[in-house]
Amino acid sequence: MALSSNPVLVLQIILIIQVVRYNTQIAEHHAPDQTNHISLLHKDNCHPYTGIFLWCRVNKIHRYPIKFSETYNSSLYRTLLLVIAGIELNPGPSQIKYPCGTCTKACKWGEKALACDECDTWYHATCAGINTQEYSKLANTSVSWYCMVCNAPNHTTVLYDLIDSAHSNTFSMLSISDGNKSSSINQDDSNISLGDPLAASSPKRVTQTTPGNKNKKALRTLIINFQSIKNKRTELPILIETANPDIIIGTETWLSNNIGNREIFPPELGYDVIRRDREKDPHEGVPIAAKNDLELSQVSINKEAEMITGKIKIGTKQYIITSFYRPPNKTDNKYVERTITEIHNLRNNNKRSIFPLGGDFNLPDIDWGKNKIKGNQLPQTINRAFLQMSADLSTQQINNNTTRGNNNLDLMFTSHPGNIDRCKTLQPIGNSDHDIVLVDITANVNKPKPTKRKINL
Repeated sequence: MALSSNPVLVLQIILIIQVVRYNTQIAEHHAPDQTNHISLLHKDNCHPYTGIFLWCRVNKIHRYPIKFSETYNSSLYRTLLLVIAGIELNPGPSQIKYPCGTCTKACKWGEKALACDECDTWYHATCAGINTQEYSKLANTSVSWYCMVCNAPNHTTVLYDLIDSAHSNTFSMLSISDGNKSSSINQDDSNISLGDPLAASSPKRVTQTTPGNKNKKALRTLIINFQSIKNKRTELPILIETANPDIIIGTETWLSNNIGNREIFPPELGYDVIRRDREKDPHEGVPIAAKNDLELSQVSINKEAEMITGKIKIGTKQYIITSFYRPPNKTDNKYVERTITEIHNLRNNNKRSIFPLGGDFNLPDIDWGKNKIKGNQLPQTINRAFLQMSADLSTQQINNNTTRGNNNLDLMFTSHPGNIDRCKTLQPIGNSDHDIVLVDITANVNKPKPTKRKINL
């Protein structure tokens, strides 16, 4: 039976040690009055708790206080630690039970995480690059999921093992005799060369470089509804390291003017930031962040609507990037008309530029794949106004994935839809309830290859 499981037994042992040392001290100080008190501890009918109470009382009412030496105190402490078995050889913070395989932080119950079916390692859905839609499908099915480590190709080392075994063979080589000819294979194998294989399962891929494919690099853009970017300062560097975005179009930063850009985007992240904060209500705000080599500069800032526009230049092409946020309570026609007029002016003043417009528009009633109104949560005039805006500007909304529940609220309009290489959604950042929209914009237009037709003459 462990002593820690029986506290009464532990206290009795401590009392015995104290009684022995206390009797010694009494004899040295000639205090015979204490003998009667201590004898109470030796009575057969004394309950353990009664003995403890009497011992404490004796120490408190003793008229002749005993000055214990430092040797006595240190030996007493060592004895108590030994009795209660409370010595920790390696004290420190407790280890994480389920660390993430990517960021090494704890995977908690309130977060979206999944475990590899091969190595049982847990990963945050954000670190694994899984959005809400894919996460829900995996949760409702019995499909196995494997992490990047277990899903990597298995490169066998049997060829190297055969070479090592040939050199480490302790048996002598046999000789082959064929009639009058006799040849020994016990030769010096230091010059053995396997050479190139005659055939391979994966033939070398022949790549043909054409002038149109040179320097074809995608410009990665993330549309993020932060819902307080100040509270996402820990998750933001992880997201940047994982997704490696060139441009970040943000909404709902909830920042005020007294918070600098360096507090949100430290210099080591390598981003230039322009932003528009609300002076009266810090629960909104829109920023644009771009890598330092893109040389982001501010074009305009709207004082009435939640909108800011920046400019970057890649080669000979100029990008006019706009971040926009429409609050759900802004449903009056004047607000919508002024906002759309401002967007029209930006487009007309930069007709030869590539015009990406992204943000949280809060338009759940529009089916952008068919350009039709499917619901009635908002007034029909607002839905028709934004549909007409997309047609008048000759832009196309390219995100057809849901970003909040079953609604597609975070949109991406572009004047050059042929330059869009990919558009998908990622897991929300932190506790935000909006999925992140990832858009890859290429410098060259993705033209479909013409089909070959046979003409009979």
